[in-house]
Formats: sequence, structure tokens, C-alpha cells
Amino acid sequence: MSYFIRPSRPEDTGLLCGIYQSSIQTLGKPYYRNDQLQAWSGSFSTLSDFGDWLEKSSIFVVENAGIPVGFAGFEGANEENGRIASLFVHPEHGRKGIASMLLEHLMNQLKDTGKTLLTTAASELSKPLFEKFGFTVREIETTILSGIEISRYAMECRLIR
Repeated sequence: MSYFIRPSRPEDTGLLCGIYQSSIQTLGKPYYRNDQLQAWSGSFSTLSDFGDWLEKSSIFVVENAGIPVGFAGFEGANEENGRIASLFVHPEHGRKGIASMLLEHLMNQLKDTGKTLLTTAASELSKPLFEKFGFTVREIETTILSGIEISRYAMECRLIR
């Protein structure tokens, strides 16, 4: 399979929402309870809300045969530090290096803008990937979605120029 990274386009929103939901529901199962998965994957009440969330970040999409199969984004393009805000891969394309490809791409993009510190809030699923790329855990934090508590890892990575 051949994968290609490109910037997201407005017409991607529906497919990216599907990737977001199926990634959480399927790949998150070993790590989270059903109520947590439902709260997390349903955290946007409309497609428009999901699109608004995407617009807050610089989003990159991985395609296979012209179809999006994963996406990731960062915030803080105009700030001193950057924040990895999203990283999701469709379950049918999991464990093929797509998440690594996306994270490496984001880190290079941020490094090119002069960022020296990156942060993220990593799930149980993504924590080992972020550690592989040099992120360390600052603290375990809890977020509440639809009244359900979900733990995640506040992580950071210093970029070397």
C-alpha cells in the first residue's frame, strides 16, 4: 500500500469524523470502558462541531488510493510552543506505521517553525507511540466528557534543532 500525506481540505470533514469515531471505538477497546469510548467518540454533537474543532489546528491527512485513512494536527503555529492536538488512524489501517508517519511529519513541521517544546494529551493507546518519539509524561490528568471521567497523559518533548 502506498500512503501520501497532504494538508486537510474542508471536504475531508465527514471522512475524518468517521476515522475519529471508528478509531476510538475499535482501537480504544482494550484501554477504555464502553461508557468512556461512547463519551469520547461522541464528544461532538454535530459534524459542524467536529469541523470547528479541526479548524483550530493545522491538520494533515494520510491517503491511500485517494481515500483518507488517518489524520493528525497541531495547534500553536504562531506561538512559542506547539501542541499535538489530534492523531487518529482508521482501524483497518492500524499497525502499518501511519501514526508514526503522521507524528514524524507534525514534529518536522513544528521544528521547521522554530518550536523547541511540543506537548500533547495522549491516550492509553497513543502513549507508547509518543514515548517512541521522545515524549515524556509530565502528569496523568483527567478530563470529563458527557459526565464520564477519562484519564490521559500530559506529555512533552524538547525538539533539538
